[in-house]
Amino acid sequence: MKLQRKIVVGLGGLVLVGLVGSGFGSQLVNSTQSAVSRIKKIIEVFQIVERYYVEEPDEDKMVKGAISGMLETLDPHSVYIPKKSLNKMTEQFEGYFYGIGIEFVVQNKLITVVSPVVGGPAERLGIRPGDQIIKINGESAYDLSEDEVMAKLRGPKGTRVTVTIRRP
Repeated sequence: MKLQRKIVVGLGGLVLVGLVGSGFGSQLVNSTQSAVSRIKKIIEVFQIVERYYVEEPDEDKMVKGAISGMLETLDPHSVYIPKKSLNKMTEQFEGYFYGIGIEFVVQNKLITVVSPVVGGPAERLGIRPGDQIIKINGESAYDLSEDEVMAKLRGPKGTRVTVTIRRP
């Protein structure tokens, strides 16, 4: 047993030496330094706005906006979900009510599907991540709060709801 352990430790050491020797270690350091220099730019802008903006900025809103902006550059399905919203979505799945079976976020006044619940009504009807709900029961869904959306999309079992989606 002790011989096996020594062999495993020895091989692990060789792999580590090989990775460092191959430049992996320096790539990791360079990658970290590059990320830090990019983040410094964000911090500098944040500090300039704090110092010189005419009114007092809402710092939390600035941070959320920066995060949302970064994720929006990735693809139409990557969105920032603040903790409060995530908690509400979690409550949706732990409660005793029924809905159309989606996780959503209200972004730029539009209801955007984050994902349909596997096996839920929305998934069975073909609703996909990134779809936007533009009408609920024939009424505009533009500029609704998350609470208003949840109230309109859920109810007792068997409740019918009609949603109109736009697929960007």
